[in-house]
Amino acid sequence: MGGGETGGMGGGETGGMGGEGGAPPEDKGMGDGTDVVTIGDSWMRLNPTEGVEISLERASGRDFRNYAVAGTMILDGAIPGQLDRAVRENPNIKTVVMTGGGNDILIGNIFCTVNWTESCNDTVREVADALAELRTTMAEAGVEDVILLGYDFIPNMEVRPGLELSIMLSEAMCLPDAMPRCHFLNNANTVSGMIRGDGIHPTGAGYDLLGERTWALMQERGVRR
Repeated sequence: MGGGETGGMGGGETGGMGGEGGAPPEDKGMGDGTDVVTIGDSWMRLNPTEGVEISLERASGRDFRNYAVAGTMILDGAIPGQLDRAVRENPNIKTVVMTGGGNDILIGNIFCTVNWTESCNDTVREVADALAELRTTMAEAGVEDVILLGYDFIPNMEVRPGLELSIMLSEAMCLPDAMPRCHFLNNANTVSGMIRGDGIHPTGAGYDLLGERTWALMQERGVRR
């Protein structure tokens, strides 16, 4: 269930950064911000003033190209469509920062929020497959790095198996030796104490922490930024 409202392609229990290993990557340096794109759901952009993309720009002092829309999904093509739009508007994209997949459970398979069954696991696997296809599309578009942000656990314990499965899939599939290089940011147990009253979205402080973690990863991995 990759990013979004329930916890998806997020990291493991420690809240660390996944996909590490090997020699330090070449630092691709800083551009003017136009070759870095953010896509995703309401974890990426909750409203015009809150979301990871807003907090990321605040932490970095950069002005990136932002395309995320609250409530969007992976499997219906909405989040992949955000990338398509970004390519149409300016095909020079080196880094994509994204969330996606949570709404494929919360909206697309809402029964899973009250009773987790094998069909819910199937949805998580379908999202993982769709994310792999999206990375292929990114490679064809010339994208060099994608940062996949995971979700944290939310109070609804029914969906916890989905996050745990997506952690396993993300760690297996989002690898820095792929093309584009894939960097999995594990946010499990990172902002679980900073979830607002809706039981889904981080508070402003939570988004800021996620933005800071994302910027730190971008610098650590030497992605274009």
